[in-house]
Amino acid sequence: MEKQEKQKKKRKRKNEMMLIYEIAILFACILIATAQILFKKFLPNFELKIASIISVLLSPKIILGLFLYFLALLIYLYSLTKLQLNLAYPLLSFSFIFVTIFSFVFLKEKFTIKRLFGILLIILGVALVNL
Repeated sequence: MEKQEKQKKKRKRKNEMMLIYEIAILFACILIATAQILFKKFLPNFELKIASIISVLLSPKIILGLFLYFLALLIYLYSLTKLQLNLAYPLLSFSFIFVTIFSFVFLKEKFTIKRLFGILLIILGVALVNL
C-alpha cells in the first residue's frame, strides 16, 4: 500500500511539473504576441536597403520585440527539455490567439466571427492533440 502511495505522489508531482512547463509555453506565446504588436506598431517604413535595415535594428521598440522573441525562445527551449515535443509544439498555436486578441485591443484591427471561430478551432485542436 505504501509503495502505491509513493507512486501516486510521484505521478501527481510529475503532472504538476508538466503543467508548470505548459503554462511557461503559454507565457512564451504571450511574449511572441507582444513582440508582434511592437513590430507592427513601431516598424518604420521598411525597405531592403542598408540604411533602412540599420534604422530598424536600432529602433528601441524593435529591439524590445527581438528581446521578447529571444526570451520566449529560451522559455520554450527549456520547457521542451521537460515536455514531449508532440505536447509542447501544439501549445505554440496559442500565439495565434494572443496575436488576434492583442491586435484587436492595441491596433484596433477587426475581430470578426470568422476569427472567433478560428480561435475556437485552435483551442479544440490543441485539446484534441493533447488527449
